[in-house]
Amino acid sequence: APPRRTLESAGIAQLVEQLICNHQVPSSNLGAGTTFPSQATSQTSCISKLSQHSSLWFIVAVDNHLGTKHRMNAIRVTAATLDRIGNARGAYVLVLHLPEPVAVILPGKAAAQLSAGWYFYAGNAHGPGGMASRLKRHMRREKKIHWHIDRLTTKADKVMAFAHEGGDECTLVARLLASGGYHIPLPGFGSSDCPTCQSHLLATSAQIPENGPTHLPIQA
Repeated sequence: APPRRTLESAGIAQLVEQLICNHQVPSSNLGAGTTFPSQATSQTSCISKLSQHSSLWFIVAVDNHLGTKHRMNAIRVTAATLDRIGNARGAYVLVLHLPEPVAVILPGKAAAQLSAGWYFYAGNAHGPGGMASRLKRHMRREKKIHWHIDRLTTKADKVMAFAHEGGDECTLVARLLASGGYHIPLPGFGSSDCPTCQSHLLATSAQIPENGPTHLPIQA
């Protein structure tokens, strides 16, 4: 696959736009920040525009012929492939599977139980080790319980993540919820210090492949 690049100028963005519209580069090879809306905004077959959101550049491409879905084009990693993201900092969506129900007791809240199934947790990692360091801990089952998510990662039988360089956890949560395929299973989980989000943990009613999703968001 070609190397990932940060889209820092309109000139680079226009080049990528042309490649997309000519169907020369699959969307999975583009860097973090690329999105594909599900509905066309014009009669033409391919329309693209460059817009700036927070610290990220986004290319929005619409293709009537291919019927592309709105995707977060982050890098999918597992414990064995964390070196793909180096020391990149940003936000991530941790995807984990609980083989059986898990009782969760959060400080100051009533006891709750999460059903067996797939869950999606959004977090930030802006420290020296970047996302790889944080995800390495998340993916390690044996550890001292510190964060809310540790209560699940120590019980999960499958864990992977989507790393979004330069991203923001609250933006990822909002985009997943806006896709219509996710819901909040436990208010307050992972968001006790967040003034924006009701929860940083999401669940979906969509059918997830046995080895986990290949892209986000998942359409219900």
